[in-house]
Amino acid sequence: MRSYATDARPSRSLAAIFEEAVSVVRQDMSEYGYAALVGACTATIVTAILRMIGDPVSLALIPPVVAILATGTMATCAAALERAQSGLQPDSAQSFTDAIVRAPWLLFRIIPATVPFSAAILSTAWLGPELGRWTMAPVIVALAFVGIYMMLPLPAYVSALFGRDATPHSATVYAAAMAKSGRMLNLVTLIIVFAPALLAALLGVLAQFGAITSALLAFMVVISMPLCASMMALIYAETAPQLMSGQPLPPRQHEPAPDATARLQRFR
Repeated sequence: MRSYATDARPSRSLAAIFEEAVSVVRQDMSEYGYAALVGACTATIVTAILRMIGDPVSLALIPPVVAILATGTMATCAAALERAQSGLQPDSAQSFTDAIVRAPWLLFRIIPATVPFSAAILSTAWLGPELGRWTMAPVIVALAFVGIYMMLPLPAYVSALFGRDATPHSATVYAAAMAKSGRMLNLVTLIIVFAPALLAALLGVLAQFGAITSALLAFMVVISMPLCASMMALIYAETAPQLMSGQPLPPRQHEPAPDATARLQRFR
């Protein structure tokens, strides 16, 4: 049986990883920004249309549509990062093609994770008027937590799937190891990345998720994907050897941040 390290953590602090991830994205902002804007604008338009239609089935389609576009955007950025590691231009079009090749494995992960969110929407629309808002609230919260729990390993899986010499099996093993040994690391990283989206979600709750606030939330989720891909790639590069081999983790080193020319060298 494969054994994992007892505590998954990179050798540097999350603050240092965040700084390096921002610098990596900034170096090729035109490519990452283009991929993020295309995905975010598409998610915004589709979400607004589905929300304005307003029937239960249309509303239930919003979570899978946004999840597919967000994961596709992250996969495109992860492929661009892998091209940069290999000394190639991180071309967004070619990176999107690389992401499409892995689409079946991504969809296999995305669709089941969105079912609880769609179920929450459908149950609210169909049972809410009869049972009442307060009766349905615990059910909605429980389904939302189940969906979030199923979504948490997805960024780690995407980053591992586009790693060097990675396979769907090795990505699955890494995602399972992160879920077991790096749950807190993964959670804190995603909170940092999706902080603007969490604020948009809070605004949506206060506004009862109208068309504008729903579209805003979709935009903020997808636009955060380049940073998510960069941070998860850096974490993968540092934690994968320990998580996959079960070797003890090295002590955290407090070293100055590398200069701009050396930031991408950590991927090599």
